[in-house]
Amino acid sequence: MEDQTRLQTILMNIAAQYINIGLAEVEDTLSLTLGEMAAFVEADRAYIFDYDWNAGTCSNTYEWCSKGTSPEIEHLQDVPLDGIRQWADAHKGGKTMYIPEVSALPEGDGVRQILEPQQVKSLIAIPIMDKTHCTGFIGFDSVKTHHVYSEKERSLLLLFAEMIVNVRNRQKSDQALQNYSAELETKNIQLDNALALAEAARKTKSEFLANVSHEIRTPMNAIIGFTDMLEKTGLDKQQQGYVLKINRAADDLLKIINRLFDFSKMQDRTLVIEKRDFNLDEVLKKATRTAEKKAREKGIGYTLEKDAAVPPFLKGDPTRLGQAILNLVDNAVKFTEKGEIRIRVRCEGQDKNKVSLGFYIEDTGIGMTEAQTGRLFCPFTQADASVTRKYEGMGLGLVIVKNSIELMNGNISVQSEHGRGSCFCFFIPFEKGDPAGAGRTPGIDAEETKISPPGKTKPLLSPKALKEKMAVLRDLLEGYDTASVDLIEQITDSASKAGMEKEILDLEKKAAAYNFDAALEILNKILKTPDSV
Repeated sequence: MEDQTRLQTILMNIAAQYINIGLAEVEDTLSLTLGEMAAFVEADRAYIFDYDWNAGTCSNTYEWCSKGTSPEIEHLQDVPLDGIRQWADAHKGGKTMYIPEVSALPEGDGVRQILEPQQVKSLIAIPIMDKTHCTGFIGFDSVKTHHVYSEKERSLLLLFAEMIVNVRNRQKSDQALQNYSAELETKNIQLDNALALAEAARKTKSEFLANVSHEIRTPMNAIIGFTDMLEKTGLDKQQQGYVLKINRAADDLLKIINRLFDFSKMQDRTLVIEKRDFNLDEVLKKATRTAEKKAREKGIGYTLEKDAAVPPFLKGDPTRLGQAILNLVDNAVKFTEKGEIRIRVRCEGQDKNKVSLGFYIEDTGIGMTEAQTGRLFCPFTQADASVTRKYEGMGLGLVIVKNSIELMNGNISVQSEHGRGSCFCFFIPFEKGDPAGAGRTPGIDAEETKISPPGKTKPLLSPKALKEKMAVLRDLLEGYDTASVDLIEQITDSASKAGMEKEILDLEKKAAAYNFDAALEILNKILKTPDSV
């Protein structure tokens, strides 16, 4: 009874050690507790074997030896199970192998052939069971004297074996967790490196696109400007047709450049939405002018309607709004061969300071299936691959439109029927604008606006040359993005000395809504041109 109580105490102490054991302490703790149990049952050698059922072997993984007992762990690696089949099968079935007298085993027995060279007189080997699966066994050898194990001792040794299972399972789990943590840390480092490379690539790409956009826009501005000038000279019909094709090709190329640049800014999340007063009529006229002309040339009906309740002046981003309308109307004209294009602007609701507007662009074109509309706002994707071949396009316009509208706190949707046409509608909330900050009054051109006469500073250009050159510049400046404040100021400073107040006002109003990177350079060239009059 005293021995049983002592064994229970040992097991409780072992269990307490196993509860808070760390992964680094498992090996030493297993060896220590194995020795404690061996000392209690007066064994001379204690060990833990692991079974490798797939390989058909077992190996000694832990060993404790009393003083004067030789260790055998090095000689007991990858022991074939074929020689101890009865032993292994018993453990596999969850049975304890107890051999009170090794010398009593048959002489040809494989277990006896292994144990006798180790001078083992008696032993007990308890299977280590993980539920119904045997993973190994715990053995206790009596080398110096025999030991007879009572049923109580066997039961408590079985309990110890269960503890070993639990602690080794925990060891495996902790090791797996540690390996996963190390792997995760490695992947995090790799991810950080990849993100750093991606960020560097993004900056390089953005800088490259910005530089390319600027470098291409400069000659493109000149091409468009000079073709406009050429168109106003005495050309025959064939020459006029050539100039028209050049101008349209240049416009299309410029649109592609602008879209690529906008898409890059959209990906980098550097696309900025302005908030300033503007005249809605001017934005509508600017955005639809070219599309209306193309529609007339194709023989398509074209109408632009605006509710009387829509305020003429708004506060928001006229450039992005104009780009959205321009893109949707251009698409409507592109994909419509007969019928009509209808643009409507409706007041969806308003109060004293705010108004919600709906913009509807309807066409009687080729339309789309439900599957095609689902791909409509994906980058570099058109509704149908055949569309790209027939109508051309990169599939970026609608992506940029959607992003711009959402940045303006709006939303866009489309209803379409294949073969019958489409209706794109988007809704944007605006603040009501101030007419004083929105530029000229709707319906009144800049030329009709009364401007105070210039001062007495002697003009650098004669009135006739000034008028001709500024007319070219006005034509050249139409149809681009938002100009920077610095650009407007530089244009104003350099041009005001030439007595160009009237043209400056017109130029500032146009530049405030559309961007022309080369405007300052072109203006400087005009101002430096010798007076021909």
